[in-house]
This record gives sequence, C-alpha cells and structure tokens, in this order.
Amino acid sequence: MALVFTPVSAAHAFVLPVLWFLQIGRLSEVATRETSDRVHYSTYSAYRALWRLWPSQLAAAMMLLWALALPLLARLAFGAQWLPLAGVLLGAGFLVLMAAFLGMLSKGKKLFEVFFFALTYANLNRVPFTDYLGAQWQTTSPIVIVLGMMAVFAWVSTWLRAHEARHL
Repeated sequence: MALVFTPVSAAHAFVLPVLWFLQIGRLSEVATRETSDRVHYSTYSAYRALWRLWPSQLAAAMMLLWALALPLLARLAFGAQWLPLAGVLLGAGFLVLMAAFLGMLSKGKKLFEVFFFALTYANLNRVPFTDYLGAQWQTTSPIVIVLGMMAVFAWVSTWLRAHEARHL
C-alpha cells in the first residue's frame, strides 16, 4: 500500500528498494535451493533441466519482484515516465540474475545477502552508481550498463549451472 500512497519519487527511491530487500530470503535461494535441500541429483537429471527449469526459476523470481512493484509500475506508466519504468523492470531482472550469479559463484546464499544489503543501503543513501532501479536516471546510458551486467550475470551463472549439472 505504501507504493500507492507515497509520492512516486519517494516510492521509487525508498519504498521499492526496502520492499524488494524484504524478499532477500527468497532471492538468495534462487540458485542454491536444490543443493541446500539436497534434491539437485534428481533436479539436474530431469529432461533438459538447464533449458527448462533454470529459466523458469529465474522468471518466477522476476515475476515476484514485478508483482510487488505493480502499483509503482502502473503509476509510472500512467504518468508516462518511461525511463523510471524501464529502470524498475530492469532492476528486477538485475537483482534476480545477480542473486543467481553470486549464488552459483559462492555455492551459497550469504555472499548475495551481504552484497544486496550493501547495495540497498547505498541505494537508499542515493549513491549514484548503485542505482539499479532507475530512481536517479536522467539518460538512457545506465540502461546499457545494467543490461550489460545482466548479460554477464546470465551467461556466467548459466555456464556455472551447466558445469555443476555435468559434474555431479
């Protein structure tokens, strides 16, 4: 409800990062849930698990973040604020892919949790280069940077997941 009643700039810069930060438990387990629950043997042996299960896990996490941001997304769309709208949509993808990347890299969830805490803290204090959800974007150049980082995160985490599935 806070995304509905607070001013758009405050909702985008303060309420949404806090709301997404409250989902840290769900996001941090995007890439590590199978291993921590010890079901990775059956999961990785499924038919085309890398190309069916992995994208669906990432898409489900992104849809969760988009659903939480839906009131703000609607307000930004009705106000024709396309750059902040793109920032929120890309920010969800960035967080999910960063969680997958750091989870696969460290084989645990703590690295992402610490990094996400620091990123949220810096974002709430308006450090410009940590704005992953477009609250301070004035041009489209941050979109290119975020998309590039998302591509690297997606490629490396998918490669690590494929390597892990091949070497059980």
